[in-house]
Amino acid sequence: MVGNQTDFVYVPFPGIAPAPVPGTNVNFASGLFGDGDATCTGNVDDPTAPAGKVCLYLSADLNVDRSQTRGLDARRQTRGFRIRFEQEAIAMAGDDKFLDATWAYTAP
Repeated sequence: MVGNQTDFVYVPFPGIAPAPVPGTNVNFASGLFGDGDATCTGNVDDPTAPAGKVCLYLSADLNVDRSQTRGLDARRQTRGFRIRFEQEAIAMAGDDKFLDATWAYTAP
């Protein structure tokens, strides 16, 4: 089997957010992935986010299909968020894959 293996990573907030964070407000910085957000203007060493948003900054990845990677809301949208990523089509089932990023959240 090749590619199309989907993984999710849950990232908890260090506390409870004062308002729900919908999936449309959880994005990678512009230019990295399909849902890039131009308002995410920080970087991996100095992550920033505008009010009410989570901004993710990629530092490394392996065998990850960037066109399918997305930030998602969690079931409890005040407690954290999820990242969905798929294996690259050219990778074989069982190949290692990882995504390393920093993130920032600013309360509204």
